[in-house]
Amino acid sequence: MLARSHRRLEERLIELRRAVEGIVHERTDSDDLEVVDSVLDFLERSALRHELDEEESLFPRLRTNRDLTALLHDLQIDHEEHRRLVAHLQSLRNGWGPGGPDAGAGAAMAIAVNDLSRAYRAHIEREDRELLP
Repeated sequence: MLARSHRRLEERLIELRRAVEGIVHERTDSDDLEVVDSVLDFLERSALRHELDEEESLFPRLRTNRDLTALLHDLQIDHEEHRRLVAHLQSLRNGWGPGGPDAGAGAAMAIAVNDLSRAYRAHIEREDRELLP
């Protein structure tokens, strides 16, 4: 279930990057704006719920294994960073008018999406490599 959730998150981030790329290259249409809103909703609900499930259910069970103490701490810190990055994305999105962002706001969103994608990619790789086995 954890691995499946990771794959879904990766898929949604790809959708977000493509939509924001369209916006940055001034190919904005209502579909791109809807994708941005849909993925942000996914991040604020499903991805957050996934991380909270890990923190409240999985991590406490694994803390009895001393070999995982540092890893679990790092993963918790990652979750906090993800929440900060998602809040930043939402803040950027809230600043857009009904027709979408101007060029500067689109570029800021693209940078923020890349930051979030990198953070999630590193986190997921670490969980897949060190936690799941």
